[in-house]
Amino acid sequence: MKLSVILSVYNDVKHIEKSIKSILNQNYKDFELLVMVDGSTDGTAEVLHMLAKQDKRIFLYRNDENLGLTKSL
Repeated sequence: MKLSVILSVYNDVKHIEKSIKSILNQNYKDFELLVMVDGSTDGTAEVLHMLAKQDKRIFLYRNDENLGLTKSL
């Protein structure tokens, strides 16, 4: 059974790589990680693009402006 993990992120360049790697390193491996970049302007998107190139389970989506957690999810 495939599982979807959904994450919305806004301007969290300091912590996003550690957060993503924590999710990817779980024992259960058959999942996709859907990440909504919610209008970030601090380099978060660039870090996520690098990580997505390294792991095919990561799928990135982007809001042009910050809409907030509820609307992003």
